[in-house]
Amino acid sequence: WFFATQNGGAGIAWADVPTGFAKAQTVCYTMTISQPQGQSRTSKVFFMEPGHMREEMPEVISICDWEKGRFTALMIRDKTAHSAVVSEMKNPFKNWVGELKKIIGSEQAEQLGQKEIAGRLVKGWRIIQDREETTVWADAETAELVQVEFLVDGEKMVMSEFEFDKELDESLFSLDPPEDYVFRTMSTFKASEPSIEDVVGLLRIWAGGNGDVFPDNLFSWKFNKAAQRYDWTREKEDYKALSNMISRAFMFLNSNPGLIYAGEGIKLGDSATPVFWYRPRKSETYKVIFGDLRIEDVAEEDLPKR
Repeated sequence: WFFATQNGGAGIAWADVPTGFAKAQTVCYTMTISQPQGQSRTSKVFFMEPGHMREEMPEVISICDWEKGRFTALMIRDKTAHSAVVSEMKNPFKNWVGELKKIIGSEQAEQLGQKEIAGRLVKGWRIIQDREETTVWADAETAELVQVEFLVDGEKMVMSEFEFDKELDESLFSLDPPEDYVFRTMSTFKASEPSIEDVVGLLRIWAGGNGDVFPDNLFSWKFNKAAQRYDWTREKEDYKALSNMISRAFMFLNSNPGLIYAGEGIKLGDSATPVFWYRPRKSETYKVIFGDLRIEDVAEEDLPKR
């Protein structure tokens, strides 16, 4: 890949683009995730080699050590913490920085044109692999990374506002919760275990503790409130098994891009209304969870329009 300068000069080699990025020991950026039906969420992400990541959202702070497979989620409103140790992790699920370092320099790129982003003239390159489309925009003159866009099954993820080698306190990446937080769950499982069946269990508990109505948002501190109200005598498994199931469900939600949740206001038991769907890798059909919690394979043209 080559970047041509604005005035048509000799151009900047693609190798110049990742010079600062690939060698950076810390990377900070803003992540915005938008779904086809209009829902979106924005977070601030801090990354420090080798594989430490902190993602701050309005209600949740997620801290990860990708090298050790350890994760902690801090629910800000009720000051509770959830942790998981995940073994046999072959590929980082959400280490966008690590994935981007692999993408930059790929020979499979298609050169795009120029456009303006936040008042800066940028040039773009696009890579399409296994239904995943990645677009990299860099300053047309300096080759500085400006914006990266991931598009997977209609879900768009945008990385922007990059800061490289900013000094970060190591305490930001501590997996131990602050003293005023209380641990709710501590789970251990294999990376291969999370499945859509775990999501079914999560939805059953959440809706059951929410007046038999599905929540408006799966990534919310309100799950803790629903869990407190839930009638746990409905469940056959013990607390440890259920705790692991819930952790696996959230891992599944975070590790599969392109998920669509549309259950807001739908009553538990509604057999006609889909509340959740996604397309597994290398599959031509989607897995769909309906309001009665059954799972069906559905062709793309038969998906709901909501």
